[in-house]
Amino acid sequence: MKFSPQGSEIEVQARIREADRTLVTIVQDRGPGVPSEMLQAIFEPFTRVEGSESVRGTGLGLAIARRAMLLHGGSVEASLREGGGLIVTLSLPARAAPLRTFYPA
Repeated sequence: MKFSPQGSEIEVQARIREADRTLVTIVQDRGPGVPSEMLQAIFEPFTRVEGSESVRGTGLGLAIARRAMLLHGGSVEASLREGGGLIVTLSLPARAAPLRTFYPA
């Protein structure tokens, strides 16, 4: 939302891919996008796209999202949206068993 023009729509779609029981969430905006050579780099900690200096942030959000997805067996990727903007696709497989939380005694 930080990088999208005020008043523009951000589209969010979520569906279950039945073939492998994976939740696929797609977020699309109409912001400035990123240079194609940076589509992987934006998931590295402290990476900021040139020209984003006027927007508050440290460049950690996408790195944290990628780490969280990987820790749960999922993935996240970015691509350029036709007509301008960015598409971020998050894929999270179903778990065979629920996560267990252990609390110290």
